[in-house]
Amino acid sequence: MNRKDFLKSLGFLAAGATIGYSCKGRNLLQAEPKKVIGVQLWSVRSLMNQDVPATLKGLADCGYLAIECFGYNDAKYFNIDINDFNKMVNDFGMKITSSHLPARYTPETRQQGLDWWKDAADKHKAIGCDTMVVPALPTLHGVPREVEWLEPVCEYLNEVNDIARARGMRAGFHNHNNDETRMQNGEVILDYLIANTDPSFFIQLDNHNMVDGGRDPIAFLHQYKSRTQQLHVKDDDIIGASGKIDFKELFTVAAQYGIYEPIVEVENYPIEVMECMCQSADYLLNAPYVQYFG
Repeated sequence: MNRKDFLKSLGFLAAGATIGYSCKGRNLLQAEPKKVIGVQLWSVRSLMNQDVPATLKGLADCGYLAIECFGYNDAKYFNIDINDFNKMVNDFGMKITSSHLPARYTPETRQQGLDWWKDAADKHKAIGCDTMVVPALPTLHGVPREVEWLEPVCEYLNEVNDIARARGMRAGFHNHNNDETRMQNGEVILDYLIANTDPSFFIQLDNHNMVDGGRDPIAFLHQYKSRTQQLHVKDDDIIGASGKIDFKELFTVAAQYGIYEPIVEVENYPIEVMECMCQSADYLLNAPYVQYFG
């Protein structure tokens, strides 16, 4: 069952459906179509390390429907077998739609890395997760990020992408601020990566990381509309709280190019962690310009 069919089976895509969720004693009931808002579990890593079921329930109560994982190791998440963890997520009415997986690349261990990706892809496909994202470029023992370093990395990522596509999955890359660094030849690392990977290898755009790197994410969307497929939605802390980011423009421009799939990531917490997550979900669920229904 693919992602859209799964969401349909739970009634997430029914127009006019009622969405209800609670957070910290608040009972919220809004008559609106159910939006699919994702969350990167890195946002609640401290809570996940304390109590996995309670944390997942808290995210579900906030209104999140899609889960993006991190920390995959030995076919486990948070020391729980991937299949058992997936069932736990599903039992709370959510679905694992994507995961951040390490590149697992060095020149000496290239084939071992690709073998690892094949196994990881098989296990994620088996639970219905169709998206694998490399969250950061590998570093190589102090070697500067130059073309001679990046060229074989791009070749490796193309092979990772082939592994995903052979299984009906997709692979992509999550940007950070240092990906805006210019190499000695004048090319920006992220632009070089895009130019030297297959067009199907997508970019998961983190708007806040890109701004930190000195680049305008709106201009990036216009330039790379065919490569961007997901939005990693981030603010200084709670989504929408800083007032510094024009999320309306971000989502409106993205929608022009058919780019949706919002995934919340919170890294700073002015208040209790789960309350930050609920307020971030509230913001996106109530924003009329966020229109992703799976």
